[in-house]
Amino acid sequence: MKLINLPFVFILFITSCGQGVENNTAINTSIDSSKNNSNEEEVHEEPDTKKWRKEYVSNYAKVEIMDTSFTDPVGKKIQVQTKYYCLFDSAIFIPKEYVWEDTTRPFVTHNYSHDIKIVIDTKVILSKTITKADFVDNLYPELKNYAILWNPSFEFDKEKYLFVFGYSLTIPITDVGVGKQLIIDEKGNITKED
Repeated sequence: MKLINLPFVFILFITSCGQGVENNTAINTSIDSSKNNSNEEEVHEEPDTKKWRKEYVSNYAKVEIMDTSFTDPVGKKIQVQTKYYCLFDSAIFIPKEYVWEDTTRPFVTHNYSHDIKIVIDTKVILSKTITKADFVDNLYPELKNYAILWNPSFEFDKEKYLFVFGYSLTIPITDVGVGKQLIIDEKGNITKED
C-alpha cells in the first residue's frame, strides 16, 4: 500500500511544479532572452588573434609525421611516408597591414616543408620535399611573399590511381589564402591543381 502512495505523491508533485512554471512565463522568457542576447554577442565577437598567434608560434617545433601502408586494388603494397615541419628560417616578413592585433610592426615567421616518399611494392616512385616555391607560378603577389605552406592532407584515389596531397597557402594568422593540390601518379609524375 505504501508503494502505491509514493508514485501518486510523485505525480502530484510534478503536476504542481508544472503549474508554478506556467505562472512565471514572463520571468522565464525575459531570462531566456537575456541568455540569447549574450550568445549572439559571443558569436559576433572578433577572433582572438593574440591567441591565434600564440597557438601558431607554439606549433613551430611540432613535427607531423605520417607513415601509412595499404594494398592497392591489384594487390600491390603501397607505403606513403610524410614529414611536415617548420624550417626556422625567419624568411617571411608579414607587413603590419596583415597583423591584426599589432599594427605597429611586421610579424616575422618561417617557411614550412613537407617531405613525401611513396613506395609501390619495393620501388620508390617519389621522394621529394615540397615547399611554397612549388606553387608560386600562379599565386597572387601577396601570397608569394607572405604565405606559408600550411595544413597538408593526403588522399589516395584508387579509381584513378593518384596520390593527392592538399595544402593551404595562407598568410599566417589571417583568413587570406588559397587551396592547392599536388597530384602524383603511379610513375611519380607530378601535376598541380587549384
